[in-house]
Amino acid sequence: MNIRRPHILRAAAVTAACLAALCCNACRKTLTYDYRGIPVRVSFDWEGVGAKPEGMRVIFYPLDREGTPYVDNIAPDGGTVELPSGRYAVVMFNNDSETILIDGEKSFGTIRAYTRTVTTVDPSLANVGSGGGLLDARAETAAGIPVVNRPDKLFGVSIGELSVGGETSRGSEQALRVKPAALVSQYCLCQQVVGGEFVQRVRGAVAGVPCSIMLGSQRPVAAASYIPADCARTEGNVVTATFTCFGTAVLQEEPKPVTITLELTLPDASRQVAQTNVTQVVAQAAPSDPTTDPPAPTPVPDQIVIEYTPPEGGGGVDVGVGDWGEEIVPLPLGTRAVPGRRTTVGSPIGYRRRTTTPEAPRTGELTTRKPTS
Repeated sequence: MNIRRPHILRAAAVTAACLAALCCNACRKTLTYDYRGIPVRVSFDWEGVGAKPEGMRVIFYPLDREGTPYVDNIAPDGGTVELPSGRYAVVMFNNDSETILIDGEKSFGTIRAYTRTVTTVDPSLANVGSGGGLLDARAETAAGIPVVNRPDKLFGVSIGELSVGGETSRGSEQALRVKPAALVSQYCLCQQVVGGEFVQRVRGAVAGVPCSIMLGSQRPVAAASYIPADCARTEGNVVTATFTCFGTAVLQEEPKPVTITLELTLPDASRQVAQTNVTQVVAQAAPSDPTTDPPAPTPVPDQIVIEYTPPEGGGGVDVGVGDWGEEIVPLPLGTRAVPGRRTTVGSPIGYRRRTTTPEAPRTGELTTRKPTS
């Protein structure tokens, strides 16, 4: 019995190896079948869009199993993406924005588009500060309300469920044609200014409009932030303000008051700040796609009255030389500068004074002009 035992063990080992090989082959066939690539041809309908983007990002979120979403970048005219068969939730958006950021990409319910909080001061960026001015050294004001960048352009597609593949579609291409929606709106408001001839410069910001949007549901989200507006004074003492926001300016669910704050600089360098509630105005306005021209300005009923009285006689200083006379002023010419040496008190910066001769300095004549009176 002991002599035959090695033969029995050898036979058992061979049998086990054969079974393992068969199992591996079966597993390999199953994996190959589950993860075969089905070409999905994606195309876009850009009718009505001012300018097509340079590229599109497509994300397919598996619904039948947990796993990493399938991400690809394709041309604006379309492209082909290979996917395993199954059901997917789909998000698509342009990938050439200059100011829009994306986070939460791992989930269809959390992917979001937003803009960065402004941290530097720029004349085109408005910030309502506690001192009555629109610019502050920081983006966050004393009231704790930050300023965010304006969104430029965002086109998106959202599909809650898409079936890819099936036994009858093995090896054939599946077509998917979609029309991206404009997810950023552009508004233009105009407001009459009484005394607008005294306005030297206008800056402004809008509050209460959506500052981000959920790309899965395409639901805009409002936040306590200011979005800068492009402001200008036009003919007839009218001030225009153009701004962009995600979705529409007034939310359909839980709408928030929309206000516009304008800072007007006057001839004496003082500033007057005017804040107006424009919720009803923007709700009735017709926005446009940011890739097109701004829409026609929508009038704001409330007027702005400038509180400024010009000084008598026009004010200011009239600088001229018509009534100036001439006077000869002697100047010392016997000194010269030696470069490369540190200065002493009373000497020109970066130089040390010394005389060229021990004698008294020479004098010359320089004709200057000064008032005769």
